[in-house]
Amino acid sequence: MSSPVNLPLLVAPILYLLVGIGAVALGPLAPVGRKGLTVASGALILVSAIIDLVINLAWFPIHEFIGVPLGFDTATLVVNTVSYLSYALFGVGVILLVFAATRRRPKPAVGPATGVPRPPQTPYRPGPAAQR
Repeated sequence: MSSPVNLPLLVAPILYLLVGIGAVALGPLAPVGRKGLTVASGALILVSAIIDLVINLAWFPIHEFIGVPLGFDTATLVVNTVSYLSYALFGVGVILLVFAATRRRPKPAVGPATGVPRPPQTPYRPGPAAQR
């Protein structure tokens, strides 16, 4: 008896399930301005992978569950729409991950250079020659 699950179709969802888990797990280690984007993109990729795995593993039962009361053309339309939603979530997640990786660091605040000696602070006011 053959299985209705096509194993080559499970390779991509499993791989981006691992990418999503990695991004969510390692997201808090990202620099301060990038943590939110990294975790959000990992979550989107993870949700997309879970949806895609559920569709690939349970396509026939979902199709029959929806198809019997509503018609099999409607069931195909629903399953394909959910699948395309999964692809869209994956695309948005990857774009956010790229934005998080390429985001520029903020410029440091302008101030005195480190290691440069400052003039001594005195309680006296500067004289007229210093006021220009």
